[in-house]
Amino acid sequence: MPNQYTTTKKCQNCGDVKDNTDFYTKDKKGRRESVCKECKKKAMRDGYDPFVASERWLKTKYGITRADRQKMWEEQGGVCKICGLPGDGKWKQLCVDHDHSTGKVRDLLCRRCNTVLGEVYDDPVVLNKMSDYLKQHA
Repeated sequence: MPNQYTTTKKCQNCGDVKDNTDFYTKDKKGRRESVCKECKKKAMRDGYDPFVASERWLKTKYGITRADRQKMWEEQGGVCKICGLPGDGKWKQLCVDHDHSTGKVRDLLCRRCNTVLGEVYDDPVVLNKMSDYLKQHA
């Protein structure tokens, strides 16, 4: 079973066994990503499909299917429900936003908007205070 100390690893995309240095580090513990640098760069050049999230991940994490996510994406016109922009940064896809206390799926958000909500623990009072602060210093 491969671990962070093995010198080779199999790419989950191309299937080639490559040296660990051919995979990006994914965390501070030194663990490597499951897709090699070459495949990851190719995917970045080709652009990501907005529905790349695996069926299993969506079902396990959010209780929805890829078809459910695609329907949400189409209903939102392929843009973030908050800021109205398409997916941003290297991910280019919209995040499935959910209530952390109930697990209920809300909408699709860009990475930036989803992160902001997470950082303030979905607290509208904090968001209003932030808005007031920005208005005072505009």
